[in-house]
Amino acid sequence: MAFHQPWSPLAASGGLTEAGAKDPDGLANALFGRFLNHCGAHIADESLPFPGVIDALKELKAAGAKLVVCTNKPADLSISLQTKLSMVALFDGVVGIDAVTAAKPNAAHLIEAVESVGSDLARTVMVGDADTDAGVARAAATPLILVDFGYTETPAAELAPDVLIQHFDDLVDACTAIFN
Repeated sequence: MAFHQPWSPLAASGGLTEAGAKDPDGLANALFGRFLNHCGAHIADESLPFPGVIDALKELKAAGAKLVVCTNKPADLSISLQTKLSMVALFDGVVGIDAVTAAKPNAAHLIEAVESVGSDLARTVMVGDADTDAGVARAAATPLILVDFGYTETPAAELAPDVLIQHFDDLVDACTAIFN
């Protein structure tokens, strides 16, 4: 299945065509490659885990939760960031845009992420911070926990999560409340 990937040079080639570039697709691919190399080399330069997230993930994992990252970024960039932040062992899998048939907010992305770790969509909760996270949860008919911090142009409260948390110290209780 072909689809436009948010992390794709195709997004830039139209602008390069308008600017009169020779071989806009080739130039977009080359620039995109440089961009990914730069991201990979500097992925954790100024990144830190949000306060409370490590403890919350450890507690969820100890309780038997399967944790999988569902990201519209290439999986290798996400794994690299997690490795550099000493978080990679907390997750059972990482499913990036390069490993699915459709990107978030399409339900297929979350469904394929859950299946990749041998879990059950009926026992899934999506935790996120943006409209794509809200969209994929709704499309897959799974409960949604959003944080009111992070990256999003639309305030998380306006995305109508099942639970809105202000700190990762609240994540375990939010998950427990959803499944009880």
